[in-house]
Amino acid sequence: CFVPRFGEGGGAPEASKFGGAGMLAPGEAWPKGGSTGCPMQLVFQLRIDELPGTLRDLLGAETGWWQFFYDPSSSGEGEPWAPFSDYQLLRVLPADGAVPAGEAPAPDSVEDYSERAVLGWQELPDAPHDQDDEDLPDAVEEPLDVLRDTLIWMPPNRRLVFGEGEASERAREALQPMLDWMRLESIDELKEAVELVWCRSGDKLLGWPYWSQGNETPTCPKSGEPMRFLAQISANRNEEQDPEPGEGCHFPMLFAADGTGQILQSPVDPSVMTFVWACG
Repeated sequence: CFVPRFGEGGGAPEASKFGGAGMLAPGEAWPKGGSTGCPMQLVFQLRIDELPGTLRDLLGAETGWWQFFYDPSSSGEGEPWAPFSDYQLLRVLPADGAVPAGEAPAPDSVEDYSERAVLGWQELPDAPHDQDDEDLPDAVEEPLDVLRDTLIWMPPNRRLVFGEGEASERAREALQPMLDWMRLESIDELKEAVELVWCRSGDKLLGWPYWSQGNETPTCPKSGEPMRFLAQISANRNEEQDPEPGEGCHFPMLFAADGTGQILQSPVDPSVMTFVWACG
């Protein structure tokens, strides 16, 4: 996965950023929630030419901006957490003719989200959430469950500690297929490689979704197939100051008091994208 590297403050209107004001199409008014009429929050505006190549390919563009707006008011009709709700706007804005929006209207929100420039992307290990284990090799799924259930996860210093007694011995035996799969020779090496088997819960591009309650993957309205994961936005306030890269969030309480949201895309039409979220 790829996690953002932030600057100290905001950036130019055309810059990659979280929050603030960005670019709009010629003559376009600032986006508003469909059922509330409230100004949306610019969650992110990312220059496509600065994105990882895999994501550029999925978006089907080389220039312009990938933009995500969200209405945090939750005061209208419908279900804000549901796919394709009118509380969200996801799009690729072409570079041709785009103009700076000026000062962004304040959304109807309890938070004041500052603008932060995105300076680049750091690639970090990621792994499936337990809701996505069916995508793993059969020889790995069971020991991964044992790893999650038996070892003690201790952020932010990334230590895995075995418990005591018979359960610990069974865990060591069950983990052997995982050591083989990861080409590791010992439990000590597994401890050093712990980030390879844990799903990151913060803001990120690509990788695996960290589901707060359960797998929320929607069905593509065009193909009937599951939509594919593009990015994740976290709303967990307690992660805001987490020093570990890839674990933090810029928008605490954007859509809930805690939890995570995922951006997903149609497998047949790159312009069809949606946002889902759940408390957690």
